[in-house]
Amino acid sequence: MENNTETDMCEIAYRAALDTLKEHCGGRVQGETEVDIGGVIVKVTPDETVMRVREEPGLTDEQKVKAIKESALAQDQAKRLCTRLFGTVTGTDEYEKCVERVSSNLARSLMAIELDVRRIRKEKQQKIDKEKQQEIDKEKREERLSSEKTWG
Repeated sequence: MENNTETDMCEIAYRAALDTLKEHCGGRVQGETEVDIGGVIVKVTPDETVMRVREEPGLTDEQKVKAIKESALAQDQAKRLCTRLFGTVTGTDEYEKCVERVSSNLARSLMAIELDVRRIRKEKQQKIDKEKQQEIDKEKREERLSSEKTWG
């Protein structure tokens, strides 16, 4: 198991790499999502498991939340937040409850974002469909008017 110094150094290196990517990519990292966990905004980049779960059509939203909650991403984020931000001690009941609560909130937040994205995509598609239909209707009116003028 890593000691705290190694873990801290790895986290510093990870953050430095992300900062470099952000600078290079115009201030954002592909796939990065901000989630609100009880008033704390956390930036996460969903891992492959989370992305697969979010896109799986055969699962209910509640099953997706459960799978995301149990994912390495949610568990790692929750453990980090519980020890570093909330000050709980690893192995205590308070720590376990905190990890449970934070991972659940993270999973729900990610799913809420997914539902918002779906809603926005649906609204955009409906707007596109409406505009296409309006264009078709306009062309039909113009054809009808043209044919009425021709046949008089």
